[in-house]
Amino acid sequence: MAEPVTMPQMGFDMREATIVRWLKREGDAVTIGEPIAEVETDKAIVELESPAEGILLAITANEGALVPVDGVLAHVGMLGEPRPASGPTQPLAPAPRVSPVAQRIATERGVDTTAVTRTGPQGQVTKQDVLDAAGNAAPAPASIRAGFPPRTPNADGKIVLGPMGEAIARRTQATIRDVPHIYFTVTVDMTTALDFRREINRTHDGTTRVSLNDIIIKAATLTLLKYPVFNSTYAGDHLIVHPYVNIGVAIALSQGLMVPAILNCERKSLGEIAEGAKDLADRATNGTLRQAEYSGTFTVSNLGMFGVDSFTSIIVAPQVAVLSVSAVKPTPVVVNHEIVVRQIMSVTIGVDHRAANGAEAAQFLAAFKRLLEEPTLLGS
Repeated sequence: MAEPVTMPQMGFDMREATIVRWLKREGDAVTIGEPIAEVETDKAIVELESPAEGILLAITANEGALVPVDGVLAHVGMLGEPRPASGPTQPLAPAPRVSPVAQRIATERGVDTTAVTRTGPQGQVTKQDVLDAAGNAAPAPASIRAGFPPRTPNADGKIVLGPMGEAIARRTQATIRDVPHIYFTVTVDMTTALDFRREINRTHDGTTRVSLNDIIIKAATLTLLKYPVFNSTYAGDHLIVHPYVNIGVAIALSQGLMVPAILNCERKSLGEIAEGAKDLADRATNGTLRQAEYSGTFTVSNLGMFGVDSFTSIIVAPQVAVLSVSAVKPTPVVVNHEIVVRQIMSVTIGVDHRAANGAEAAQFLAAFKRLLEEPTLLGS
């Protein structure tokens, strides 16, 4: 029997998304997990994957359709199976004239969207339209690491949040209201970890250098395997513990915050995590994330590059914990009754108190701290 392809919920507050284009046509063979369409959310263009193997029997949502979560987009069945009776639908709501991703890129590159050639469905301004108007210039890498110009009001004194900003506002407000946060902080001596990183990069044969954040992600992964309660989803009277570790990485862009995930970190070496993190950041900037990368099970938010001493983060529901990582700074500390200067970093874990208690959080931080202070325990 034909299996419906529905609009997945890619993000806690996602309500709908627009069909940008179909990558497969009716009658094409598809496999499980194969990209069959591109859809655009408030934050990115994402490849929609087939939930089944077979033939794409029918497409029921046109390019340009704004489809709600769980809305039927197509049907996949077996060769020779009758085509479902329903034909292609019209857009459920008018498609935005400027797509959210196109607007973000236009803002970053100073492109006037009213003056570009529109090639999208129903006259929509697409990401590619903006790139063509901007001469396909690469975005400034400073948008992630070194910040971006401060937002300023327009002529009427307003700072428009935009689709991404509105989505962030809805999500954070709902999370703070519904999730009881508790926070715990430890300081970590990163002196040995910094030496470890230098040695890794000296001998590493990959193209991507290992960053301190990659080491933190590796340590978080190993700690989550030991304390799986923090790698779970709250579900009322029980927790759903995930068999994989998908580490969400908070990435700040000029239009807001994205938290895509490095998938299956429990299987990855330190070098593979570094490669995955770089690729994820590049595609988050370009708005080309994959559907599965919205399925983080734990989040690391690092503001160390901005010199922040300490901060707390809002949990990315339905996850149950988030790790906030601050700057590494030379600090006088007492070691063996003597004052010495060590490289010290502050780390704070935010926990959903419905899922875990303070003692469990303290154990997690102790194990995490040990891995960073004895980095040879991380493996390669």
